[in-house]
Amino acid sequence: MKYLIVLHCLLLAATPSAQKQHSLTDCLAPTDAHLPPAQQQPLIEAAHRAALSQLRSNYLPQASLGGQATWQTEVTSLPISFPGIEVPTLSKDQYRFTLDLTQSIWDGGQNSGLTAVQKAQTKAEIQRVQVDRYAAREQTMQLFCAALLAQKQAEALAATKKDLLVRKERLAEQVNNGTAIPANVEAFELRLLELEQQEEEARSRTASAADGLSLLTGLSIQPSDVLLPPIEASTAAEIANNRPELGLFSLQQQLTQSQEKLSAAKTMPRLNAVATLGYARPGLNFLSNEFSPYGIFGLNFKWNLHPLYTGSAQNEKEQLRLQSARIDAQRAQFLLQNDLRVQQQTRDIERLQKVLERDQTIIRLRDNLVGTANVQLDNGIITASDYLTETTNATNARLTATIHEIQLMQANLQLLFITGNL
Repeated sequence: MKYLIVLHCLLLAATPSAQKQHSLTDCLAPTDAHLPPAQQQPLIEAAHRAALSQLRSNYLPQASLGGQATWQTEVTSLPISFPGIEVPTLSKDQYRFTLDLTQSIWDGGQNSGLTAVQKAQTKAEIQRVQVDRYAAREQTMQLFCAALLAQKQAEALAATKKDLLVRKERLAEQVNNGTAIPANVEAFELRLLELEQQEEEARSRTASAADGLSLLTGLSIQPSDVLLPPIEASTAAEIANNRPELGLFSLQQQLTQSQEKLSAAKTMPRLNAVATLGYARPGLNFLSNEFSPYGIFGLNFKWNLHPLYTGSAQNEKEQLRLQSARIDAQRAQFLLQNDLRVQQQTRDIERLQKVLERDQTIIRLRDNLVGTANVQLDNGIITASDYLTETTNATNARLTATIHEIQLMQANLQLLFITGNL
């Protein structure tokens, strides 16, 4: 039993660890959270909360402390006298300490307008971050497809190499038996070396793409990891356009509308409640030369007419109208370019589908030729070089089909990216 346990442990130690598998979805999600644009959103939200807190404080009473000490050359006096009554004389040095309070009763909607502008601006900034984050998805998708293509090419080369090794061993036996010449074996060795070189190039491309994916996603993606091909994307012409740029244009228009309302609120009158609490000499009783407390309470009304008669309010309104028109023009230009890309991508998908159909026919015919050449080589009708030419053609046909297959997959994914559905 002890021997069995030791043997079992040795077998477990010798078993290679399971290869990790990565799908495109597994790579896209970390890309959104790993790259620098994702770090901006918490900062924008924190700044937004601070700005709203500042705007809410405008509804609280505004308080200010003031003080004044003066000396004057002359003071108010009464040029009359009454028998038995002493009229006080004010001191030429006077002092005043005040606490002034102002409470907004109605500001014409200016503070609520500022709040609306702040919220709309924050939404637009966050949406701009989403646009930047979405752009990074295209690069991740391209690197994923590049790594997957290199892996598929390496698999095709390995399959061909395996077949040639079997054929080489058979030729080596024939050489030993004197029924084949050593040059045939050397031709196979040369072709195997070429295949190994091609495999090394494919592994190098896989490693390069894996390094790029690791950098973009923050994941540890190794060249030996298995990349899972995504499910074939829909190639229907009618795909809803969900690009984040469209949301950004919409939010920019909302920001412009909020700015227009704020501009109108700036021309409205303002009503405040005011209060002053003071301690002074003299106080409100200017005939008293003693320090005394006092209070003043009332309402304050103010209407700034300057924007009305100078035309600045109308100019600001016109600027915002032009800004809105410019956003509409940018949105129309984006949609035009996006529709052109969709049209071109759809045509490219249709072309690759037809190419792949021809590739399958070519592979079938090449395999038939290899089978025929295999029999001819066994019967000595053709040389090893002729046989290797056919196998090379068949391998190239498979590699070409692999390229077209990945290109079609990438074209489908690119269509999803263009329409904002990746």
